[in-house]
Amino acid sequence: MLKKLIRPALALSLFCLALGTHAADLTQAQLDRWIAAATEGREWSDQLPEDDDFLDDAAPSGMSLRDHLIASAKEHPEVMRILRKHGFSSATQWADTTVQVLSAYSAVQAEQYGTSQADMHAGLQEALREIENNPHLPAEQKKMLQQSLQQSNQFLGELNNASSPADQALIRRNLARVDAAMGAEDD
Repeated sequence: MLKKLIRPALALSLFCLALGTHAADLTQAQLDRWIAAATEGREWSDQLPEDDDFLDDAAPSGMSLRDHLIASAKEHPEVMRILRKHGFSSATQWADTTVQVLSAYSAVQAEQYGTSQADMHAGLQEALREIENNPHLPAEQKKMLQQSLQQSNQFLGELNNASSPADQALIRRNLARVDAAMGAEDD
């Protein structure tokens, strides 16, 4: 149950945060590099002890996704090695590409599932109520989940931009590969 609440909340957080910045349209080569780095990075992250989950923590309050990605990558030398191996010259370049990919991916997912901004907001509100009313969740876990969902809800309210149609078309053509790189098949 919690996994089903956390993953969508995290995906929504990433989407909402990603909408704030947009660069030139993604190219197939950029996406290929990102997929290769994401796949290897996920495999590396899966090997970490549970208390050192790379990027599993929500961005600190007031920190953008981009800044959180950059800081997290710089804290892990192995991540920087993976990024360089796949053609990223810096954590910043990788974070910018990640934000762009996530923005387009989330737009494509929302389109596929017929989910509107209002639907996402209502879903977050419902998830917050379920967490609040769940007597089986420890207080610390409940607080963490609530903060994550509230942050997602805050970012949802700030939506003012969308990924480019070209980025969305690129993601559609590569959707199975992006899903695999993000571990979507694990759900």
